[in-house]
Amino acid sequence: MEITIQILIGVLTLVVLVGAFLASKKWHWAHVLVLVAFYFASVGYAILAARSLNTRLEYQEKLAKAEENYEQQVDLNDGLLRGTSVPKVVNQLAARDVLAAQETEAVPGTVELEHKLRLLSRDRGRVWRFASPTGPPDPQTSVVEVRFPVRPSVLNAPAEGEEAPLEGEEAAAEQPSGPPPSLGLETDAIVYVFEQGPLEGTEESKPNHYIGEFRVDAVAGRTAKLEPLDQLELDPVATERLLSSRGPWIVYESMPADDRELFAGMDDETLRRLLPESVVEQYLRDGTPAQPDDPEDRLVSVDADGHVVPPDDPEGKGVAKQYRRQMRDYTLLLNDLEAERAELVAREQAMTADIAKLEEALANAEKIKAYREEELAKWQADLAAVERERKAIEAHEAALRAQVANAQRLLAETLKENAQLASMRATERGVLVPFGSGALDIDAL
Repeated sequence: MEITIQILIGVLTLVVLVGAFLASKKWHWAHVLVLVAFYFASVGYAILAARSLNTRLEYQEKLAKAEENYEQQVDLNDGLLRGTSVPKVVNQLAARDVLAAQETEAVPGTVELEHKLRLLSRDRGRVWRFASPTGPPDPQTSVVEVRFPVRPSVLNAPAEGEEAPLEGEEAAAEQPSGPPPSLGLETDAIVYVFEQGPLEGTEESKPNHYIGEFRVDAVAGRTAKLEPLDQLELDPVATERLLSSRGPWIVYESMPADDRELFAGMDDETLRRLLPESVVEQYLRDGTPAQPDDPEDRLVSVDADGHVVPPDDPEGKGVAKQYRRQMRDYTLLLNDLEAERAELVAREQAMTADIAKLEEALANAEKIKAYREEELAKWQADLAAVERERKAIEAHEAALRAQVANAQRLLAETLKENAQLASMRATERGVLVPFGSGALDIDAL
């Protein structure tokens, strides 16, 4: 169409120019110039008017479409705010990848969800996220200074008298203008600190360990000093964990409680990804029909609607048995584990000290053994010398005994010979006759 109009304008212009050329032979040149100028002005006006009209039509179409989109967006916003069960609105929300509208006939509104979130948060207690230590703990008192950045609340601040929305709950965003809000921590309050870890759905690699139980020692603005309640001097693992953690931290007013509803509806893959392998089977089995090898204390009776009935079941409503996992009191469990670990560390330190004493005693025993062995060697040398002397004495004694025996033999022989000689002498002289006068005969001798 535009090409046809351009061709017609071109032909008309050519005709006007030819007519003006022919008229110039009879008309005054000024009249011809005015005619040509009027023609081109008329053509230009017509072109601009046509374009203006076309532009107006385009904007009218855009306005009509924008009004339609606005009305549609108002319906969507109202459905998101207050909830809706209109199929058209639900389908439009599902087409825009709103998770709450996927495979459902009604979408809950943010007002309802915020109310449920308040109820859950009230049971959970206050939470401060993105906290980080400003430096290492004090070497004398182990107190660590923690900074809490100012981050606007997910919900708007309530008016006076309204329910406070998620007090202490903070989200990542830019710093708001104006004076920073109060931190809300009280001195001597007990808080529980965890490493924040990676956000769900991200590929970040951050630890999310339990740091410990702390007492709020002092609060100044958006900074608080936290004193660990664990005996760090008896727990090198907790000390190393606190020293190596650089944040961000999550600070809980109350220890997170175990709740079956938190894991209800999760598929097996999600549970296996979130929970340790040692306990994941308990969560997978929770609420499932009882098995023959299930412990009796983990079984409950349920009625036809799946509701738990009392153990005695006076009305006989129980129609089946279900397995229920054991609920965990994390405060009690962590305190018991901390106490047990502190005891084990103390026992380890005592055993280490005993081993050091035993090693010292063993070293002293080795020294005494070496001294005794040296002494024994000397005694053995002395014993060998004494043996040699004993043998020499025994040899000398044997020689002396031989000499004594020989002397006794010679003496006996000499005495015998003397007796024989005396006898012979007596025989030769005869019998000795005493004198009457009793005088001694010298010759008889």
